Amino acid sequence: MELIVNRIKYQLPVKEKLNIIVSDKIDLPFRMRLDFFKKRFQSPEIGLINEWEREKKINNDTFISYTFSVNGSANYLALDYNQIFEYKYTIWLLCNHFKSLGFAVNFNPRVIDVSCYEFVRVYNESWDIFRRWDFKFNTKFKELTFNIGSSETFISKNAIELNDNLGNLSCILPNGEIEKSKYFEIKKSKVIANRELRNTSNLGYNKNPINYFARYEELRQFFNQNLKPSKELIFPSIGFDSIRAEKVNFSKNKMLFRNGETDINPVSGMRSHGVYQDVPDSLEKQFIFIYQNNDDANTLYKYLKNGYKGFPGLQPYVNIPLTLANSVEKGKNKRLEYENIQSLMDAYQDFENRELPNNYYLNLFAIVIGPFDKNDPCTEYYELKLSLIKKGIPTQFVNYENIRKSGVFNYHLPNIAIGIHAKMGGIPWRLATPKKQDLVIGFNQIKSGNKKFIGSTVFFDNQGKLKRTQAFGEQDSSNEILYLLKKAIENYLELESDIQRLVIHYYKTLSKKDQGNIERILREEFNLSIPYAVVEVNDTKSRLDLGFDPDSNFRMPVSGSYLRLYPKEYLLFNNNRFKTIAPVVIKDELPLKLKIHFADEAGFSHRELIEQVYEFSRLIWKGLKQRSQPATCYYAKEIARFKSEIGEPIPDNKLTQTTPWVI
Repeated sequence: MELIVNRIKYQLPVKEKLNIIVSDKIDLPFRMRLDFFKKRFQSPEIGLINEWEREKKINNDTFISYTFSVNGSANYLALDYNQIFEYKYTIWLLCNHFKSLGFAVNFNPRVIDVSCYEFVRVYNESWDIFRRWDFKFNTKFKELTFNIGSSETFISKNAIELNDNLGNLSCILPNGEIEKSKYFEIKKSKVIANRELRNTSNLGYNKNPINYFARYEELRQFFNQNLKPSKELIFPSIGFDSIRAEKVNFSKNKMLFRNGETDINPVSGMRSHGVYQDVPDSLEKQFIFIYQNNDDANTLYKYLKNGYKGFPGLQPYVNIPLTLANSVEKGKNKRLEYENIQSLMDAYQDFENRELPNNYYLNLFAIVIGPFDKNDPCTEYYELKLSLIKKGIPTQFVNYENIRKSGVFNYHLPNIAIGIHAKMGGIPWRLATPKKQDLVIGFNQIKSGNKKFIGSTVFFDNQGKLKRTQAFGEQDSSNEILYLLKKAIENYLELESDIQRLVIHYYKTLSKKDQGNIERILREEFNLSIPYAVVEVNDTKSRLDLGFDPDSNFRMPVSGSYLRLYPKEYLLFNNNRFKTIAPVVIKDELPLKLKIHFADEAGFSHRELIEQVYEFSRLIWKGLKQRSQPATCYYAKEIARFKSEIGEPIPDNKLTQTTPWVI
């Protein structure tokens, strides 16, 4: 099977007399510190640069700017073209091409190589909507990857007054180039709306989900209309590249449910067979309802107790009876009705003092109903969850608006039940694959303001049961990573005679320092010579690289398909299309980008590491929907997010260390 990728071959034009033009000011597209710039040249250019440096009275620490020209320039230093600059020269050629078409062009975007902006439509009297196209070069293989970076970017119709309150804005200069306002002393400019301007100008945010079929047509049309005619860069191909796709073993899609029954789909598997492993001591579990509106609590209780539409009820679905916790007051239940979200924590503190006097509870579970947005949790969400997990009480938060949407709430109920089951220590399903005793550690990061926090998870096999979690600030990351690794190895060796292999799922490229520390821990602390590999998991999914299934009208590839983009870089399609003939209702999902490090030296196959990531993505028990992230990284990010909001250590107890309490 081959998939079409949004990548095309290119050729550089035959060079005429080409110069590199250098300025001692930041007024040309590319920038570099002078000492790094000089290292790219030899005599006689070094002599010319040194003479120019003395004339301009600058030094090695000065940032200079440069560009390319076939004509030279009397106002700048002109040097003969150097092949080392091919990458920037290629960017320069593409940018010049788009400038000639009237596009606004960014020579220096973050992460990618080029961004250009295509007019879409007028929005109002002050703003127009543009589509941002992003481009990435691979100069070794002469390949260009491109995609839509933003379907809705707002650019002002006219120049606006710039001030410090607006931040470092992207400005559209008269020559069509985009520069940050900090580089230029200009008082007025056309600008790209940042978050501040979007809010003050009521421009809003419109997230357009990916549609593979529509995206393929957009890419094909853009190539034919705007890239193929280029005289700057030459595109000899008539269309996109194709790459042979591999598939994870089909058994990786099979999941085990009750009594050893299997299914590839958690929806039908749960409906037909039930959970794989019951909650320990489920008959002893008791529920606390915390709610703002009594009708919402009664409705949810009734649905969980008796079922609703296609949902059969909590006990038939996940084998947990809905037993209410007894109050300290005879004949009453433990329940908390609060007046509003602002008074929630005061009301809870009174409730805790009265109803939860013990330090830790093994059998309680809290269902919290209120105005809670899962995509933007409020402060009270974190405060209440923290207070309860200190007591060993897991929680399930439910938005009351969903309860009131009686026509669709039945679709929420299975996800609520699965979350309750997993947080109580049950296993809704696991993969129908042999148990593998790898020590697997996941790390992920969240940014909160100017600070970054890292979460971590530890698994002892591929069955999905957490063994340890931790969160810490990025400034402490090196020491904390080593501490976590030591504790994970110690805990593992307490249960198993030896460790066969170590796999780390990491959110970025592992530094050489951290790599050296890991090897030192293994060798010196534990006298282990085990193989290890690091799989770099792109947390934000791939928004640049895509693949299309030509056998399915260029739609989303089947889940478990993966492409080898470069020797150690892969694109994994991880979605809910489990069969070749996909149901129309399946939502398109962006793929996951993976990079594999140290595997070849350690004797790992890339395929087994990719399959492991895929396996762990099927072990996230937040609901029935398949997630693209592996549980190792997904849980780690949620733990880091929680840590960033609470301002104190996450409680270290059985609940937080062995269950997915954070989902």
